[in-house]
Amino acid sequence: MKNTNNTRKSTGILAIMVCCVIGGVDQMAQADEQAVKYNLGGGYLGMNTPWRGQGFKHISVPVVSVEYKNWRFGMEHGPVQYVLMREPVELAVSLVYRDETYNNYLDYDDTPSNARVFKGYKDPHGEVAGRFHFRYERFQFLLAQDITNVSNGLTATAVLDIPLWSKGPGFQVFSSVGVYWQDADYVDHVYGVKASNADDSLGRFVYGGSESVNPYSSLTMHYAMTRHWVWVARYQYEKLDNAISDSPLVNKTYKQEMLILLSYHL
Repeated sequence: MKNTNNTRKSTGILAIMVCCVIGGVDQMAQADEQAVKYNLGGGYLGMNTPWRGQGFKHISVPVVSVEYKNWRFGMEHGPVQYVLMREPVELAVSLVYRDETYNNYLDYDDTPSNARVFKGYKDPHGEVAGRFHFRYERFQFLLAQDITNVSNGLTATAVLDIPLWSKGPGFQVFSSVGVYWQDADYVDHVYGVKASNADDSLGRFVYGGSESVNPYSSLTMHYAMTRHWVWVARYQYEKLDNAISDSPLVNKTYKQEMLILLSYHL
């Protein structure tokens, strides 16, 4: 019965997204002709994952995104996003690839953990999720639901940007405070251990996840050197809920990320 309900939930989310995109076609047709916008570049991502036996990871990340009228393409958008409304609030729907699992697909540094608990561990798969994006001035809210029946999980993020300092039109420093909520299905998929994947002799005992609420904060610097060249640097700290930190796969109560990007806007 649970799988049937989850399937209906995922199918319903997908149906709503399709209807929203179809409903936005008229708006797209009436929009003024716009040039295609490109954003190309790359940078560095340093991250401290919560997994046992994994230290600070260093990853090179590409930046490739394209925007045409109401359509946006690129990993920062999901990789595909359709903007339903821009004023007075921004509303958008996206298809995103979501994978926060151990040795996930989006982790270009595939260095395995040296912890015994991961010996013979079968890593769960990533998934495609439908995501709604709401933005009003400095506030954003995102809601994402698995639509591929992998985790059947629902996640939500609420974040507020707080300007701290600016100098001219090109240099800005701002802080962000937010909360990342994950339902029990998603926590169980990423951090849980099923009986078929357990090994008590390695400390990998059966663990069932429950919903989690992770508060986080970040500090971002945005510097437009010229009309086209932009530097972005960001540090983020996320406090993990006990539902995550109590997992036998995890030995930290936090996650950290440091990002430095240089991109060229066309």
